[in-house]
Amino acid sequence: MGLEIFGKAEKPVEEKKLEVVVSDEALRDKRIADLLALGKTFYSEKRDSNGNYVGVPDALRQALTYAGPEGFVASMPEMIAAKCLADKSHDFWQNWYTTHSEEDMGIDKKGLFGRKGEDVLVVLHGGGILTPDRIEKAYAEGLIYGNAKYAQEEFDGLLEGNLPDGKKVKLYTLDDLKKETKILERNFGVVMPYEVAQATKSDWHTKTAFMNNPLVIARVVDFENLEVYFDKAKRSDGTWGNFHLFEGGHPNQVKEHLVYLNSSNLGLVGDYGINYYGRFVGVSAGGA
Repeated sequence: MGLEIFGKAEKPVEEKKLEVVVSDEALRDKRIADLLALGKTFYSEKRDSNGNYVGVPDALRQALTYAGPEGFVASMPEMIAAKCLADKSHDFWQNWYTTHSEEDMGIDKKGLFGRKGEDVLVVLHGGGILTPDRIEKAYAEGLIYGNAKYAQEEFDGLLEGNLPDGKKVKLYTLDDLKKETKILERNFGVVMPYEVAQATKSDWHTKTAFMNNPLVIARVVDFENLEVYFDKAKRSDGTWGNFHLFEGGHPNQVKEHLVYLNSSNLGLVGDYGINYYGRFVGVSAGGA
């Protein structure tokens, strides 16, 4: 009810709310700060009744449950960004971690990223096809050299930016990354011809070779972090590692695997299968 002034009711004054706009870059910086300060590690070396390791889906499920819908499980670029800021005594430098990133190999049947029928690799960060349930299904179906095998339709959907849970994901090419040197989304992918990834050396690299390696770029993404990370991580001989399993030729069956960020004198490790231990870092929006 308004105030009575000279017999007339005054309209109540509406309180104006200040709308605060937070940039995508500020949100990304906060994620990295939260990862360093609040990240909680979930480790599992669980085995099934046959003695097979099922630690990856077990640890990932724990991390995702802890993070909840508003939190996140750290991807490769996020872990790299955090390591660039962290002191070498931090746990992130003292142990290996499984990152919430996956590498998906298959055939681009529609030619969405090149020629029709070309083999492509999608380096996907922030979650994708390999949910804990999907990994367990892959175990039941049988792995290909430690990798999941899945239907062409799943890969077709991914190339169109569709994830199995109904979410959309933006896909970049290597040329896109040259124009946008800092990608701000949490969940995104980098697509390249499979033969480009296959031609990269799975080994130790000098700084120049590391920073110009297309697979390294797709895994780390942020060009600024790329140099800082190498300088901080390199071994005494001035090299650092980037490893993969792409020497095997044509991906005649679509397959995928998680990327491990191994900080125990190895580097970016993509040559482990999903039938292994899991060590993920989850961040809850509540910070608890």
